[in-house]
Amino acid sequence: MRTVLLGICGLGKAQLAGRIDSWCQTHHHHAPLRIEDFEHNYLPNGAKVPYRTFLRDAPTKQFDYWRSGWAELRGSGFLGSTNDDTVLLMHGAIVRGDYGTRVVLDLPSVLEFQPDTIITLIDDVYDLWWRTEDRAKDDSWKGRPTLEQLIAARRTEQLVGDLIANHLNPPARHVVLSVNHPLENAARLILSTSPPHIVYLAFPISEPRRMLQQQPPNQRGMDLINEFHRSAFQIQKELPNCLFITPLAIDERPLSDLARQPESGVVEEVAAAQGEPDQQCLRFDRDTRRWPTTIVGPRETLISAGPPNASAQKPIPLSQVRAASGSIETDVGWRDYRLVLQADALAVCCPVMNNRDELAGGVRDEINFATTRGKPVYIYQDEQQDEKNLARQLLKPGSSAMGVSDQQELITFCQSMEDALKRAAGAD
Repeated sequence: MRTVLLGICGLGKAQLAGRIDSWCQTHHHHAPLRIEDFEHNYLPNGAKVPYRTFLRDAPTKQFDYWRSGWAELRGSGFLGSTNDDTVLLMHGAIVRGDYGTRVVLDLPSVLEFQPDTIITLIDDVYDLWWRTEDRAKDDSWKGRPTLEQLIAARRTEQLVGDLIANHLNPPARHVVLSVNHPLENAARLILSTSPPHIVYLAFPISEPRRMLQQQPPNQRGMDLINEFHRSAFQIQKELPNCLFITPLAIDERPLSDLARQPESGVVEEVAAAQGEPDQQCLRFDRDTRRWPTTIVGPRETLISAGPPNASAQKPIPLSQVRAASGSIETDVGWRDYRLVLQADALAVCCPVMNNRDELAGGVRDEINFATTRGKPVYIYQDEQQDEKNLARQLLKPGSSAMGVSDQQELITFCQSMEDALKRAAGAD
């Protein structure tokens, strides 16, 4: 199998690919993957310039450098290798603080690789920013993209993945995957000769957080969602051709919320470089505000090696947080729709929570988006969270003179959380 692994700066793709390779060897008794890191192993040799020179040059020069690097890769014999499962690490987009985002790859060249699967890895933008800042060590020439530029590059990276996938005949499957998913997810995408069955987990996110703000705090919403995840990823272990994908593998809204209410965070004056004005910066407490990734599995089982070290989690300029907040909010919807679109089915937990008189807006939209595209939806509704039985009334109101709609036929209410997850996974 041949895989293109995309992902912007700040991910550390080479390290992540190494973790995936080790997992495949240990848990699948697989021979080592043949992994090639294009930008760092071939582009500098082919272009005969340091990678940092490639990054800062004019677009036309960058394109020439890129094609020279690809010629070096072509000469290595990697593109024609048929004896190994191969993984090609690439950037679909490059980003720098001085010019933003660019795409300089040559699409016909990439198509020579004939990948079976394209995976675009994504991560929380604050983690990406901390890593790029830590790498730069305050030296702008090393590249210091802003939060907003990193988000733009992340969007562009996914578009490039689509472009590659759709120009292949037949088109390859392109999966957007957060690094806060299990290593097993990546292993199955890379090793499986048939496309894995992907299930998207849909559930309220804002309401459980609001419930914690009640007096006294109500933990039940968080507990339900955490249990939903633990059950899903336990079931995944039992089903070798199934993947569960959760939107909580990216959790950036807590940062954008602080753009509107910085007083709820810690704002401090931070001295800038010599000759530059001091600026207000926001100390973002990632571990307190982010939904814990441990609901997916222990840290050592996830694609990500973990968040940046505490020493690297420096205060973020408040101006950058404010500039990026709109993009973060937009990406919540765009990304979730994207994850629904790439799924084969939805497993839904508690579309009504805390006995509200309406469906959770995001969950409602995801269900509608899925059913209008012919994807089955399996729902578990905790009765104590919906004493008026509103979820069934709104989502399965029954037949009319015209009969039951096609969308309603795709919606199934299940008696238990486990039943909803297994049926969505195709294990019924």
